[in-house]
Amino acid sequence: MNLPEQFVEEMKSILGSEYPMFESALNEPAPVCLRLNEGVKLPPAGFDLPFAHLYAGEVAWCKSGKYLSERPPFARDPLFRAGSYYVQEAASMFAERCAETVRQHGGVRRVLDLCAAPGGKATHLASLFPDSLAVCNETIRSRAGTLEENMAKWGTPNAVVTSSDPAKFAALPSFFDFILVDAPCSGEGMFRKDPEAMKEWSPEHVKHCAARQKRILRDVWNALRPGGFLLYGTCTYNREENENTVRYIIENLGAAAVPVDPEFARTAGIAPSLDDSIDACRFYPHKTKSEGLFLALLRKCGESEPLPPTRWRKPKQSNAKDFGIRSWTHSSEELVCVRRNTEIFMMPEKFAGDIELVRQRLHVLSAGTEICAAKGTLLIPSHNFALSILLNRNNFTVREIDPPTALAYLSRETLPSFPNTDKGYVLLTHKNVAIGWVKDTGERCNNMMPRELRIKN
Repeated sequence: MNLPEQFVEEMKSILGSEYPMFESALNEPAPVCLRLNEGVKLPPAGFDLPFAHLYAGEVAWCKSGKYLSERPPFARDPLFRAGSYYVQEAASMFAERCAETVRQHGGVRRVLDLCAAPGGKATHLASLFPDSLAVCNETIRSRAGTLEENMAKWGTPNAVVTSSDPAKFAALPSFFDFILVDAPCSGEGMFRKDPEAMKEWSPEHVKHCAARQKRILRDVWNALRPGGFLLYGTCTYNREENENTVRYIIENLGAAAVPVDPEFARTAGIAPSLDDSIDACRFYPHKTKSEGLFLALLRKCGESEPLPPTRWRKPKQSNAKDFGIRSWTHSSEELVCVRRNTEIFMMPEKFAGDIELVRQRLHVLSAGTEICAAKGTLLIPSHNFALSILLNRNNFTVREIDPPTALAYLSRETLPSFPNTDKGYVLLTHKNVAIGWVKDTGERCNNMMPRELRIKN
């Protein structure tokens, strides 16, 4: 790999005698990892877990993280399309250890992933804080659609997907208990996987990224309550975007760095901060089976006073009594229905007020789970609803399909009618995991897979 000369000099100053091992690791194949959607979307007993024959070890810091011996065709796997797992870089899964540290200091009601696309850490946060509201934001609209798709596949009704500039979050003062800022960076830690990042690298680009990171952190800081936590991360190695930026947060915004299981980190090969006065974690490909990553957990100074729950005010579009779809869902929590245009959504009642407040302040792409679309008196079940944990299968006709049929469905082909099946909407499952809907006419099954989600090749 032809690394930029100035980058090599920087890494030699950081790693010293370890640099040859680091450079050698960059010329090896990148590890392949996935994180299972445990407790929500895994195949039940009697079915193999996704690509179980390729499992090559556990990710030490993530209970649901698995290494694979090779990279299979994920895009053609029905379980991937259904949200049974997420393909994610191993180091990024260390957010799980950070979340455990946060939980030791009290409850978490609202979490924010500020730079969330494509959705790896956002889906992980939804799993780590299943009883919290997860606001997942992506400023760039072209990337926000992918984030929205991945959050829908993950199946949680507690999520809100937004596309707003970080400055807009100042309108939600002290709203969040935990904020993740996976900041846009120079991407040095991804050189092995992304040659384009290496082409774009320059010392000037590093300085530009560091300035942008500080602006983003200033913009969002007011939205974190005193006593709340911020997890700052980059996929780069240099001091300017990492320790220097953390030092900026501490000295200018008012925070303290919090250690995250340093003894475990040491035994797992995770390197400490380059600044002895700052607790942080550094991942190097020659020390951990991962790409490069920097993470620092910080706690905002000030007396911890969680914002009281927002009172639920039913929006004008809400007319829950008339929808007649409550039997379609099951949940251990009270749900509310909200209609927006022709779409009908459901969300936990305890978060309905918070979601309305977010909607008033930010550009919201989706909130809760889209259940169906109303066309006159006809209710058409949504594809997202098929993937949701709210789905009550007992109220629908369900048909299990084999791999070729599942692939045909994902390609949006017309399927043959199912024998001994009444006309109407049919929920398709593969390995007993719901993947979507068809409408059986008695002669054929019209495919209801959204056109933009189909397998194109």
